[in-house]
Amino acid sequence: MNGDAHDTQGDIHELTELVRQAVALGEENNSLLKKMRRAEKWSTFFRFIYWIIIIGLSVGAFYFIQPYAAALESLWQRSGLSGSISNAGSSSSASTTTSGQSFENTLKDL
Repeated sequence: MNGDAHDTQGDIHELTELVRQAVALGEENNSLLKKMRRAEKWSTFFRFIYWIIIIGLSVGAFYFIQPYAAALESLWQRSGLSGSISNAGSSSSASTTTSGQSFENTLKDL
């Protein structure tokens, strides 16, 4: 009977040690999960900032380039090429030459 009591007490110590290891492992996992969650929050924040910068630069580039685009559009309309391209299939080569000459004259005026 003494042998049985000794074995039971040894099993209790073994189980106690296993519970301590499980608790330590659980605490370590909890710590790692908290770090992963924190990293995910920072990643989301920086991704948001990244897209704000991309959109802001795109809008800024549009406002920066818009006057030049308007000037090119105006030049295109004054040159007469816009009408000649849409009528290219039905017009003769003489009208293309005329519009080409007006485009050259417009460039000389600049």
